[in-house]
Parts: sequence; C-alpha cells; structure tokens
Amino acid sequence: MRLGGQAQNKMLDIGYFADGIWSHNAFKIIANDPNMQICFICVRRGSDDKILAKFAADYGIELF
Repeated sequence: MRLGGQAQNKMLDIGYFADGIWSHNAFKIIANDPNMQICFICVRRGSDDKILAKFAADYGIELF
C-alpha cells in the first residue's frame, strides 16, 4: 500500500480456525509470511490435533 508516495507495511493479525492436514500446510505458509501474524489458533470442537497444538506451543500462540 502506498500512502503519500511511501510504501507502508502493516502486519495483518489473524485468528486461525482450522484442523487437519490442510491446516498444517497453510499454517507453515502463513507463519513464514512477514506481513501476517497468527494471534490465536482455534481447532474444531472435539478435535485432538496434536500438530496444531505443537505449532501453537512452538510459536507462542494461544490455542483454543
């Protein structure tokens, strides 16, 4: 985005609602994007997604 002739970078804060293999791959892409920050992860009720739980712990993200 340009404002007054200068580039302006803003971080996009997101909540990540996900579970399953597709979400693991997408998490890696988002986590490596310098313009995005995952503020929390919310897995499907009853889901025991240990991989997303590990990502949350490794990246210091709150898990619901």
